[in-house]
Amino acid sequence: GKAYAMALAKKGLNVFIVSRTQEKLDAVRAEIMDKCPGVEVRTHKTDFTKLDDAALSSLTEVMKQLQVGVLVNNVAVNIEMPTYFDEIELSQVRDIITCNTLGTALLTHAV
Repeated sequence: GKAYAMALAKKGLNVFIVSRTQEKLDAVRAEIMDKCPGVEVRTHKTDFTKLDDAALSSLTEVMKQLQVGVLVNNVAVNIEMPTYFDEIELSQVRDIITCNTLGTALLTHAV
């Protein structure tokens, strides 16, 4: 996601980046602003594995204030090592589906 945000910012587009880690957001925002003066960089902390109605509402309210021309969905989670499906904890399966599938669909709908 960082590479996409940087590439778009270098072309003069304002960017809105989302991550579950505020420290990463702050660091990427600072780097983009340093390398691409004049570009607006907004951030929002969201954990897509915990994308409940409140989290989605918070994110979409911010997105409504923006004119989104390009949506890059680069958020994803997976298991750490190849594992048989029946050996994966159900909580991990839920996180993968919520983050990788539901998050993409809901954000695309919001745009």
